[in-house]
Amino acid sequence: MQKIFFERFKRLSEMNNTTVNAVAKELGLSSGSVTAWKNGTEPNSTTVLRIAKHFNVTTDYLLGIETQTVGQRLRTLRHENSITLEGVEAILNIKKAIYVSYEQDKRELPHEILVGIAEYFGVYSTWILTGVGPKMLTKARFAGVEHDDGDFLDIPEQLKQDFLAAVGGEKGWSQEEVDKLNDILDTAVRGIDAARKNER
Repeated sequence: MQKIFFERFKRLSEMNNTTVNAVAKELGLSSGSVTAWKNGTEPNSTTVLRIAKHFNVTTDYLLGIETQTVGQRLRTLRHENSITLEGVEAILNIKKAIYVSYEQDKRELPHEILVGIAEYFGVYSTWILTGVGPKMLTKARFAGVEHDDGDFLDIPEQLKQDFLAAVGGEKGWSQEEVDKLNDILDTAVRGIDAARKNER
């Protein structure tokens, strides 16, 4: 973890046209801490969380547990679906320069845009944010969709509880992070429920 943390911290700083020392100063951390991390000292969990929030990445990514950032997952989705940046602008109504800033992890992904992207690509918004849990919805975009046998997907409450338990327990997320994820899942559940009512 020691070298991975500093390498990822440095890479994220460079991607944002800054330095590790400038970020540390902005977050009220000492340059001595930065030197210690560079030499292999492990940062405490509070510091890792603060740096992760600053760059809009997960603590797992910083610690080398997760291999992709939010932006890298967005880029992967776009490439897997053979969509150009111009296509993103036309299809998703997101200006190319703004979408690029999301893919480069330079701008936080607003909730409404996250949901729209997840809906279009047929993936869980939680997967885009965390890289944890299932990626694709079964034969679905974001709303309730019928299986071939006519039964609706039964995603909502059990998936939500399982996912929150996994993230909260195994990943050691803060309560604030779990609450944010819970809000996102509640929005998804409301969308699925509304779609089910409209289909019947």
